[in-house]
Amino acid sequence: MKFIAATEAESEAAAREIARTLTADAVVHLVGDLGAGKTFLARAIAAELGANPLDVASPSFAIVHEYPRRSGPPIIHIDG
Repeated sequence: MKFIAATEAESEAAAREIARTLTADAVVHLVGDLGAGKTFLARAIAAELGANPLDVASPSFAIVHEYPRRSGPPIIHIDG
């Protein structure tokens, strides 16, 4: 699946579509330069999956973050 988004609204729409397709064991690999919007998209996906988007931060310095959800397994956010 590949999305190109020029606006935050398009990124949020892509996040909804991505979130609908994810299974509990899914891995999402976001690729882009610094400031490309990867963390924004991760926040939007997390929100769609029932996690608090305000908890989602760039893992650039911590390497791994784990976000609980209202139900289901946690979301693991890794800097690759």
